[in-house]
Amino acid sequence: ALGGLSIACAIEDVNFLVDTEFEAFDRIFPAAYAECPLGVLTLTIARILMCLTMGDLDCYTKHYMWVSKELYKTPLTVAMGTEWPMFALLNSHDWSYPGIPPGNDYDCENSSRELINWPALLRALQDDPLRPEASWWLDSLRYAFDTKLAHSMYTSSSDCLYGVYVSNIIKAMWSADTESSAFRIYEPYVQWVLYESPHLLGASSWRLFELMHHFTSLRR
Repeated sequence: ALGGLSIACAIEDVNFLVDTEFEAFDRIFPAAYAECPLGVLTLTIARILMCLTMGDLDCYTKHYMWVSKELYKTPLTVAMGTEWPMFALLNSHDWSYPGIPPGNDYDCENSSRELINWPALLRALQDDPLRPEASWWLDSLRYAFDTKLAHSMYTSSSDCLYGVYVSNIIKAMWSADTESSAFRIYEPYVQWVLYESPHLLGASSWRLFELMHHFTSLRR
């Protein structure tokens, strides 16, 4: 009973914060954004996560598109270099609600696999207790740089869009890590990923927010 009480109190605290503190923040939003846009973006990310914690889909819907647009227009190099934990915060949430609409195969289990074995790439990103020494980085590179993917991007996008997203993220990571000039080629493709709805990116099994946060370890 006490556990249930503490949970109820925590939800009430979140309700109070969203209803009062953020209401006050809305009044100074333009000035705050002009002073620190990444700080406002991080705070708004926290806000939509609180909305979902409360189960308030209207609250989430009101703000998530602004977050998507801001993430999209924030240069990847800025996201890599900032101390604002935007993607760490997004990755901290359980996105099972609202989740992915039924009937959508975002994890590509039913993909044709004619060009790339997408489920194998997805498995490479997961922790495997049977292979404790496995490296998701090394295992995923051979899929991301498969020449069949480069020559058939349109077909691959139709077959497994989120797999293509991850492949481009991995290629951009490799370019950043090796200081390759190819980074400028892959950077725009990573930006396009971020225009997708946060709840779809978070609810898939592709660990997209975790991968995006990993970019911060590659900054020079």
